[in-house]
Amino acid sequence: MNKKRVIVILGVICGLSIVLNITQAYGKHQAKRQLETMQTELKSSNKKVIQQKDQIDSLNDKVEILNQSLNNKGKSASEATFNNVCQQFIKVMFSFNPNSYQERKAKLTPLVSDQLMKQYFPKGHYGDANGVTSRVDQEQIYGQALQGDNMNGLAVITFESKSGDNDFQKQTVVYQLTMDTKTNKLIKVQDLGSVTTGSDLNES
Repeated sequence: MNKKRVIVILGVICGLSIVLNITQAYGKHQAKRQLETMQTELKSSNKKVIQQKDQIDSLNDKVEILNQSLNNKGKSASEATFNNVCQQFIKVMFSFNPNSYQERKAKLTPLVSDQLMKQYFPKGHYGDANGVTSRVDQEQIYGQALQGDNMNGLAVITFESKSGDNDFQKQTVVYQLTMDTKTNKLIKVQDLGSVTTGSDLNES
């Protein structure tokens, strides 16, 4: 009887062990399938986000082109070109994040003279955004009379910037800009300092 009991008990234990192993294997298989499904859904979601971002960027570019066209109505060819170059310059200089900061050099090359490029990007100097994110809220460009081959003007730029996870801080600055109408490139950029506007006061 004792031997039979032992055999029966061992049989039960073996049976339970087999069932447990099968259950665990099935559970792992199910978990793996769920993980694969979630990974597939995540890839699909990321793809949709990228597509939506591309669409938004495309729409923003179209809006910017339309705004430039409206701003240039009634202006001379030199004024219109000056306006466009200044707008592009401001966008490159004041709209960036830690990931896009390094792209500024390539974007500035067609907009400014070689001398200005050397000032902004000295040889052997590799700058970074230091965790700063910046974006332009508004720019107003005031072109002055053409003087020889040069077009001068003022730009009033309102932008927001933040470092890391801090809140955005709004600031308005004034720049004096000079463009060579032969090359359609900025040859002089002077920061005249910051100013306080009504919108700046409202934000604080």
